[in-house]
Amino acid sequence: METAAVTSTHRAQVVDLAAIMAGAAHGAGADGVHWTLQPAGDLNANLVRLEPGHVVEHHVNDAVDVVIVVLAGTGTVTVDGEDAEVGPRLLVEIPKGAGRRLRAGDEGLWYLTVHRRKAGIGIDLTRHR
Repeated sequence: METAAVTSTHRAQVVDLAAIMAGAAHGAGADGVHWTLQPAGDLNANLVRLEPGHVVEHHVNDAVDVVIVVLAGTGTVTVDGEDAEVGPRLLVEIPKGAGRRLRAGDEGLWYLTVHRRKAGIGIDLTRHR
C-alpha cells in the first residue's frame, strides 16, 4: 500500500502515522483499524482508533504477546482485572494468555499494536457511556 503517508524502499516501509491520523474521519464509523503493516515479514502492526467512550471488550489472546503504544488521547487498559490509565507516549506490554480490555477516554484513543504475525485481527468495538 503506497500512499503519501506510506513510502517503501526495497527493504523497509516508512509510515507517517500522524498523517494517517490527521486524515481520518471522526464520529460514527471512525472506530477500528486505520492502517495495517503489509504482510512482508514476521511482524504485524495496526493503527487503531476508538471514539470517546468506545470499548474493545475483554478478550484473551493465547497466540502472541502484544505491545500497545498510545499515540493520542486517553483511556484505560485493563489487563487481568488490573486497570492502567494510559495517554500519549505510554507503552503497555501484554503477555499472551492475559485477558485485556481497552476503553477510550473523553478524547478518544489512537494506539498502535505490534505483535508477531498471526492469522487476522478481530476487534470487537462497543460503545459504553
